[in-house]
Amino acid sequence: QIDRKRMVDRLNLFPHELELALKTARTIRIPAVWQASTSVLMVGMGGSGISGEIIVNLARQRSAVPIVACHTYEIPAFVSKTTLVIASSFSGNTEETLAATRAAHQQGARLFVICGEKSSLYDFAIQNNIPYHTITTPPPPRYALAGLLVPALIVLEKAKILHTTEDMLRDAVETLHALIETINERVPFKDNAAKDLAKRIHRSTPIIITSGVASTIGTRFTQQIEENAKKDAFSFLLPEFSHNAIESLSCDDTNTYILAPTTYDTPRTHASFNALETLLKKKDLPYHIHIPQGKGMLTQLLSGIVF
Repeated sequence: QIDRKRMVDRLNLFPHELELALKTARTIRIPAVWQASTSVLMVGMGGSGISGEIIVNLARQRSAVPIVACHTYEIPAFVSKTTLVIASSFSGNTEETLAATRAAHQQGARLFVICGEKSSLYDFAIQNNIPYHTITTPPPPRYALAGLLVPALIVLEKAKILHTTEDMLRDAVETLHALIETINERVPFKDNAAKDLAKRIHRSTPIIITSGVASTIGTRFTQQIEENAKKDAFSFLLPEFSHNAIESLSCDDTNTYILAPTTYDTPRTHASFNALETLLKKKDLPYHIHIPQGKGMLTQLLSGIVF
């Protein structure tokens, strides 16, 4: 009755969409000179922008080239002729992405476009001889993550900025298949960790807390709650949360705190998670610990998002 468009089916198919996106993205070609790029800017908004955030998380520990996400009309001052700019827009008509892409083109940046056909961004790429990759994923944009993420990863692989992309994706696909078997809509509440968490947060405000290396999990969690459930949700990062927001914890708040540590967090960050859990217990505040599945960083990010 609630999920009339069967969005849950799209989640169940997500590993298959990753495989399909990889198959089509293998045909991408980029100029050899892009291998000497000195910086990367990921441009995109909303559901189209989350792929850039995932790549920023991956880059923290895997890339010697700085990678920054842009979710505005304006581009950073560092963008130059040696900057690789990847612009992603499901519709190809997002005004912020169009404005930032045009600005990057004026700066002489190395541009790659990922978008739908018959769109303003597609036309801009054609008119200016900009390399592009079109996606055919059906709407809504928030379920086009595979079609937007995988081509961007392949571009960065071919530019020798991120490596072992296909290995990372294969690991993610295997883990996600197994995860979905345990949390899909057919699995009853008593055996379904995702349904259990949904029940916990149903009449409260979910506050998800991650480390900086896994910030995408918190960002996407809040976006999906806001967009799909039409409900407030917020995310914070540790250890920054411990310096300010922690002071607002009170016994009469209506929040449920979701702590999502990963195996890629530093020992000191893990200590921050433990200290926060101790404090939440002391204040008798509802909380839940969710540890994303998988070995690789990309796998943990995507499994956290799917969950």
